Amino acid sequence: MVQRRIDDWPMWFIFQASIIFAVVASNVRYHWTPNGYLAGMIGVVVAWGLTWLLSAPFWKTPWFRSPLSEIRWPEISHLSSTRLLSAPVDSADIDLRAFDPEEIVTLYRQGPMTLWTAVERVMTQRPRDPLDATIFREGEPSILDLAQIEKIAAEWGIG
Repeated sequence: MVQRRIDDWPMWFIFQASIIFAVVASNVRYHWTPNGYLAGMIGVVVAWGLTWLLSAPFWKTPWFRSPLSEIRWPEISHLSSTRLLSAPVDSADIDLRAFDPEEIVTLYRQGPMTLWTAVERVMTQRPRDPLDATIFREGEPSILDLAQIEKIAAEWGIG
């Protein structure tokens, strides 16, 4: 749910006023309606329509699906900013017995899944960007890079 701030109303007020002014000013210049009242009413309707179109409730209606509403960003609750900025452990230093294939991890840009599924996806899709082949997990090491994932895949016979 989008929480509205008190500061939001001046933005919409200025937006609507500028639309009404543009419609009325175009009528003054080009005389496309017989009187100014009709131009003002058209300006109000256009301003209301554009406000509705650009506001958050429109994008959340079930009959309209925006491409932006389909994006699902993974929730990475077990990561802190220091973990994200820390470098992954060297692949020679990891103990392969410490990994449980059923452990829930987060694959970058793809969300939570089991470690087995994450390793399998990385090995089959072969991402071009090295960051797309990054797995975040609760235990140590908390970040697995492509070299570590390849080592795990070789041990488990994936790929």
